[in-house]
Amino acid sequence: AYVDESTISLPAVQAAADGTFATNCAPMSCVAEEGEPIALHHLTSVVRLQVKLPAESEHADHKLAKIEFRGKTGEQVSGKFAIDYAAATLAATSTADADKVVTTRVDKTLSNDAIDVFVVVPAGEYTEGFSVRFIDNKGHYMDIATNTITLTKGDIKSMPVVEFAPTGTLVGVEIASAEDLVAFAKAFNSGEYDNVSPLVVTLKNDIVFDEATNAA
Repeated sequence: AYVDESTISLPAVQAAADGTFATNCAPMSCVAEEGEPIALHHLTSVVRLQVKLPAESEHADHKLAKIEFRGKTGEQVSGKFAIDYAAATLAATSTADADKVVTTRVDKTLSNDAIDVFVVVPAGEYTEGFSVRFIDNKGHYMDIATNTITLTKGDIKSMPVVEFAPTGTLVGVEIASAEDLVAFAKAFNSGEYDNVSPLVVTLKNDIVFDEATNAA
């Protein structure tokens, strides 16, 4: 998270973890004079999202691929933030579209039992609320949204359980890393995109493989 003495970075991509949030996503800070005890303070909040299938669903056995979190007024939720150590607060420094979304990769099979996903986001007031998009491995998605809401530092905000009832279908896949390419190749070869047409795959960056992705 540390960028320099006045800047930290929050990740744009998180990985779902059972019962908790992804590692290295929720930094803490402190200010202490020499000889004083150190007291760490939270900088972020956690949103708990829960999604399941209705009793009868044509999407049975589909996987929840990812979740996208956005502030409804375009708040910065990832990327570089200015940090005030004394107040333990973050201030937005970017208006780039890439910094207005947090994507949590899930890859869990949807069922009648709710999937729990914990997303780390900047604390503070979201003046018009936030929106969440649930996307399955076939490109189907469902959007939900809140009204004005304040997310408190160090707290978990639990949202009601929602049933996955898609309102649209995404037809594109974006590949930004070797890991993305390997994951897409495996999904494509296993038939996960057989019912998605047209399927548009966009290469976002030059792809650099390392020993792990070469082996995959």
